[in-house]
This record gives sequence, structure tokens and C-alpha cells, in this order.
Amino acid sequence: AVNKVCDNGGICILEIDVQGAQAVKMSKVEAKFLFITTSGGIQELEKRLRGRGTESEEKIQKRLKTSARELHFLETNPKFFDKILVNDELSKATEELRETFSSWYPQLQKSASL
Repeated sequence: AVNKVCDNGGICILEIDVQGAQAVKMSKVEAKFLFITTSGGIQELEKRLRGRGTESEEKIQKRLKTSARELHFLETNPKFFDKILVNDELSKATEELRETFSSWYPQLQKSASL
């Protein structure tokens, strides 16, 4: 499915965990890897999750456990990702993401405004 999108001139965006990103990288598919995080680490993530009030305690704990593993992977493999985006302020992160995509995919600037 990814190759089909790319073969048709599209850009395929996958929201995957670190394990999935490792699999994609090993597959030799031409890809860019973006890690989105916050500067407050697990504590900030927990604060945000609890502040939303939309998830059960079980789901919060599962997400925190997964995030801890992924942050550990990031710390021990800092060159794995092409870009690490810190999402502390939505408007700033959005602009940084737009600039990153524009640099990775210059054809986007010609076809649409991001």
C-alpha cells in the first residue's frame, strides 16, 4: 500500500510506534522518520493525558509505559530519526512541521499551501 501511494506520486504518512519505524527502515523503503515529543518527558505526557480526562487509568498507564520505551529508544538511538519535533506549543510545532515537510518534499510548495 505504501509503495502504491509513492508510485502514484503521493506522500504516505504513517503513524507508527518505534518498532514499526524500525521495520520500515529495515525494509529499505525510502522514508523519513519523525519523532514527536514534549520537553517535559513522561511527566508532561501524564499531565496532558490526565488533563484531557478522556482515557481510563488502564489506558493512561499503557500509554505511559509505551512512551517510556520509545523515549528510551530515542535517547539510545538519537540518529535514527530524521527530525525530532518538540510539541510544547502547538502553533510553533505546526510551523516547524510545515517547514520540515517543505524541505523534505519541495513539490508540496508547488502543489498546495501547507
